[in-house]
Amino acid sequence: MYWAKNGDFETHENLLSIIYNGAIAAGKVYAQKEKTGILAESYFIKLKKYNVCFEVNLFLQCVLEKVLYPKYSRDYLATWDKKVENDKILLPVYPTSSCKKEQNADQNHQIAFDFMEAFIKALQKESLKQVDSYNQAKIKAHKEVIKA
Repeated sequence: MYWAKNGDFETHENLLSIIYNGAIAAGKVYAQKEKTGILAESYFIKLKKYNVCFEVNLFLQCVLEKVLYPKYSRDYLATWDKKVENDKILLPVYPTSSCKKEQNADQNHQIAFDFMEAFIKALQKESLKQVDSYNQAKIKAHKEVIKA
């Protein structure tokens, strides 16, 4: 829809893409694991100071889309300058010692990237369990039909 295959354009991997224009897609966010290039109507973002795994990008994709998608539309594009760049999101952090002054607390919090990764991996594991359970029930139903 908005991306090109590897080699057609400059490509990047393991980052987030945000669609800024589209009848129903403005504000949609995608975690891109494979090398991807942009054709039009979207842009890539990546954390500057951190090299994160794909699972963290999946977590960030969900958080960003929760904020961006309801806010933007074809009439109010999700462009970067003075719009999306100023949107705020909340991320899980590790709290600092309670002895620190409250005014400095925000500066001392560390983003909990390992929590984000573990959370997504747990969701993936749970999804696989549900798929396996569904498949087992389907196999059982087939066997019962065959016996009859």
